[in-house]
Amino acid sequence: MPRVLLHIGAPKTASSLIQGLLNEPRSKQIVGPEYLPTQSKVIQSYTPVVDFDDYYTRQIFDDIKRNIPNKDCLLSLENIFGMHTHAPNNYEESVRVIDHLFEGFDIKVLFFIRRQDTYFESIYNQDVKRGEDRPFEQYLSEAMTDNVDWLKVADNYSKYDLTVRPFEKEVLKTARYRDFLDALYKWLGEDVIVEKAPVINPSLSVRGLQMQFVANQILPKQEAYDISLWLEKHCPKAPRETHDLLKDPERLIRQFEESNKKLFEKYLPEFDGSYYWRT
Repeated sequence: MPRVLLHIGAPKTASSLIQGLLNEPRSKQIVGPEYLPTQSKVIQSYTPVVDFDDYYTRQIFDDIKRNIPNKDCLLSLENIFGMHTHAPNNYEESVRVIDHLFEGFDIKVLFFIRRQDTYFESIYNQDVKRGEDRPFEQYLSEAMTDNVDWLKVADNYSKYDLTVRPFEKEVLKTARYRDFLDALYKWLGEDVIVEKAPVINPSLSVRGLQMQFVANQILPKQEAYDISLWLEKHCPKAPRETHDLLKDPERLIRQFEESNKKLFEKYLPEFDGSYYWRT
């Protein structure tokens, strides 16, 4: 039986970098040629599930299915269960999609998580790059925070061979992983060391985010989008830079404390997850 190695995000856990690393031809510049046979088995889709019974949605996924070889492959479906911060996640439909696409496959799923307070700051940064014009506090107050209950997400895909991994290096190191790329490649059954990974789809710096927010307020959408591309290149967030958008980050940490503890107990017992419930 062929295997499918299915990466389902979550968004803002370096999914764009993962897709770039595993997608030819860019991977040729990052990993050695001895790994190309594995890396070449990659198919990608960024299409989130809306309604599997919708005619046009089925056409999209039927087209994907026709391009899936009847052999081991890797598919990155970053938004398969939704992860739209202001619309509910769609677990039932996404499971139907996975079962449809990979009928006859041994399905293995990889799901990266990120502490919820930093997740919301990062996804807001991404949404501002794509036109979001609400101040952060309004954006957060109107968000469906239940979407980032990672235990609930994991439980909905536990029927498959599910692997959950933290995104944060300090948590990964408690189980002797170098970083999230080490966790990714070990899940793939490869021992690959990426010394200097490129930055793909970077968050904006504090100044960059402020400029983009103003652009979204006063410019037509296309012009604001064009500016976001320039700011990505010239004003990316520095590795240690913080935005401090949350007035009370501990509120989100407390909100998910019990759920995160159960998540680590159930799916990540080898990791010290205290970062997820302590500031």
